[in-house]
Amino acid sequence: MAFLVGMIQLLFDARPMSSVAGILLVGFFVVMTGASPSAVQAGIMISIQLLAPIFRRENDGPTSLMAALALILLVNPFSCASISLQMSFSAMAGMVLLAGPLTRSILAAFGLPELKQAELDLIENHYLPDTELLIVGHHGSRTSTDDLFLETIRAEDAVISVGSNNSYGHPNREVLARLQAHGCNIWRTDRNGTVEIRVKQ
Repeated sequence: MAFLVGMIQLLFDARPMSSVAGILLVGFFVVMTGASPSAVQAGIMISIQLLAPIFRRENDGPTSLMAALALILLVNPFSCASISLQMSFSAMAGMVLLAGPLTRSILAAFGLPELKQAELDLIENHYLPDTELLIVGHHGSRTSTDDLFLETIRAEDAVISVGSNNSYGHPNREVLARLQAHGCNIWRTDRNGTVEIRVKQ
């Protein structure tokens, strides 16, 4: 079910549309499986995650899991005795709590670049709309501005605050290449001088 919802979100570029389509798909899946406790729990969790961007609210796995459990127990308090429900929630809690550490371990084992923790937290737990302006982190150091982060926010312009001929070599060439690959207009204080940003209301 999560795979199908992910595919819908890839096909529909606009988040609200993909969220609505995903929720309809989740409801159909739950009905087709006979509304078993594990299907209902998964459906509620995924629906909460899909609703969060629509209402511009933060979302995280443990909150979704607890909300799903509360709703199921509210509808049927006796379902707490269900072995199926207990096993399903135990498995899901393990996945929610261990997903981050396991992902980092696998990436490290295969020598793949690890997502920066702060950016990963933003992607997983916060609503990130398409962004007009990105202030690049840490003077354009290679420890920030990951590809997945850039793909998520789709920034039009990027400002790098950096001193001229600094000893750290900022901004990093890889970061500049990533920004260019994602179509960002790059503004650097070492080359462009003071960058003024005017916001129209």
